Amino acid sequence: SALGRYNGLAVFVFGAVPGDVVEAHIIKVSKNYAVGIIKKIIEKSPFRIESDCPVSDKCGGCTFRSMTYEKELQSKLDFVNGNMERIAKLPIRCEEIIGASDILRYRNKAQYPVCIQGNGFCAGFYAYKSHRIVPAADCLLQPAEFKAGVEAFEKWALAANVSSFDEKSGRGLLRRIYFRKAFATGEIMACAVINGSSVPEPQMLVSFLQSALPGLKSVVLNINKNKTNVILGEKTKLLWGSEKITDMLLGKKFIISPQSFYQVNHAQCEKLYSAAAELAGLSGSETVLDMYCGAGTVGISLSDKCKSLCGIEIVPQAVENAIENRIAELEEEYELDIYDRNDIREEEYQKAGWRHDPFPEELEEEAEEEEEDWHYHSMEERLNEVGMSMRDFF
Repeated sequence: SALGRYNGLAVFVFGAVPGDVVEAHIIKVSKNYAVGIIKKIIEKSPFRIESDCPVSDKCGGCTFRSMTYEKELQSKLDFVNGNMERIAKLPIRCEEIIGASDILRYRNKAQYPVCIQGNGFCAGFYAYKSHRIVPAADCLLQPAEFKAGVEAFEKWALAANVSSFDEKSGRGLLRRIYFRKAFATGEIMACAVINGSSVPEPQMLVSFLQSALPGLKSVVLNINKNKTNVILGEKTKLLWGSEKITDMLLGKKFIISPQSFYQVNHAQCEKLYSAAAELAGLSGSETVLDMYCGAGTVGISLSDKCKSLCGIEIVPQAVENAIENRIAELEEEYELDIYDRNDIREEEYQKAGWRHDPFPEELEEEAEEEEEDWHYHSMEERLNEVGMSMRDFF
């Protein structure tokens, strides 16, 4: 919303651009401000442009499609500096925003809510401040392949008589369609978020997706049976291919699962991390502390510029993702199987900034005596046996 004033009262007008002169219909009035919607544009702002999206005035996904990109950056800069001054009360000003080279087709992830009624299939995004779906299978911010993927899901859903999830009743199967793309490798993950444990005609779905998406690497089901607005559930089942896809970021390999936190703009992420590395001015002798590290992308991108790296995270799945990504990096660099920790030489651990804690001999002997099969459901279980956790790795 742009901010205007009427008789001294602040009025926020949805869809207006700074510099517009508009006639607005007031829909809300409070003591200090009012909210309005555009009824008529009397005089267009020099910063106003024609939106390149046919549904941008209805969809709640974009807010700057009618504004020049240069003015968008300036508006965001003013917003940040205003918050620093008025809310944080800090004498800090952001000097500039590093803009994007590409402002179309840059997002590597899309989640489409779905509605199926009879022979009608609708996938898109929610209208502003609502749960009403605006059809937008081909969003200009998403890779073009995602549209073909949505159409493959539609073809399967109608052929297999799939129902869509109803938020009010809690019934229906298909909640959302979810895609991820690794821009550096071209690998694509397709995910159906379902209110159940399985889907009808799974091989049909896989076949349709394979035909529609040449870069398809993974087809998974995410199980979310909760009556909630949270998009993903905790459990994911593999239908075809790999459970994860792989991307490269600043020369580092990263493994991405459906639940992984991963920056949605690959090119801007590399600019962001490069700027952080430059400002950090690392000499190679420091220990880098990556707070709230998630999957570890920030810290790992700096790992060859510091002496050691420590990531701090409490979300178990994020910790596992961080471990996998660190392992992937070491395998790439040293061609080692990191899972078998006793096979790695001490100097290689030190070079990589890891702590090497071999398994105690008594546990090895005990396992041999009991002829125990050392297969575990996860790395965490194996480490717990020797009084360690994944955090000792990262």
